[in-house]
Amino acid sequence: MDYDIKRGWFKNVEGDALPNLMRDVFGNVKAEGETYVSEYGVMTRIEAKILAKDKMDIATESRKGPMTDEEILDSKRKLNEFAEKATGFDAKARMKRAQKKAKEEAAKQEAAKKSAQSASSSSSASNGQTTTTSSSQGTSLTASADDETLLAALIQCEAGGQSQQCMIAVGAVVVNRVHSGSFANSIRGVIYQRGQFGPASSGRLESRLASGVSASARQAAQAALAGNDPTGGAKYFKLASSGHA
Repeated sequence: MDYDIKRGWFKNVEGDALPNLMRDVFGNVKAEGETYVSEYGVMTRIEAKILAKDKMDIATESRKGPMTDEEILDSKRKLNEFAEKATGFDAKARMKRAQKKAKEEAAKQEAAKKSAQSASSSSSASNGQTTTTSSSQGTSLTASADDETLLAALIQCEAGGQSQQCMIAVGAVVVNRVHSGSFANSIRGVIYQRGQFGPASSGRLESRLASGVSASARQAAQAALAGNDPTGGAKYFKLASSGHA
């Protein structure tokens, strides 16, 4: 995931400063080209790479299998400590900046979509055809920052690596369930309802929360919470690649 580096902070990660910081925080580091790699707690791989003086990439992988709450919390604390020391922004500031970027990207995508629809309508009209477009706008849902992150983590577990539309669909299903009256009346309640989402019961969801969510998953969560619903109100989904329903 890309993170902004605070203005004037680059000197703290320039040159040998980055691997030295990773060694101080995680206790180990090795170089793989321009990327530095560490491991700690439930995180089997922590990658850090400078992209520019104002931007760096931090990515993690977590071990599979059971993990204790203490291990997850300790790993999350260490990752946050490293990210703050590396970027100059604390967790709250990083989240705000990520949310701002996600909203800007969503606005760009919406503008591009409207432009494409307008162009399509104009083209059809010039050919004497009538074009009807279906709305994918559902009901928005107000959520806390923690619930947004939880939804993004579920989306990444269920549909990470698939299209943005597919990721938004997973989030929309959760939002639709909250509104339905047939499931729990909160994002957390729906996600952790017994027998509904595999990652919530297998430990994968907690692992993803500990290692952080991707920008694309957060954007999908924000789009779903804003009412974007490509499913047309569905309360169940099935991904061909995973079999989740």
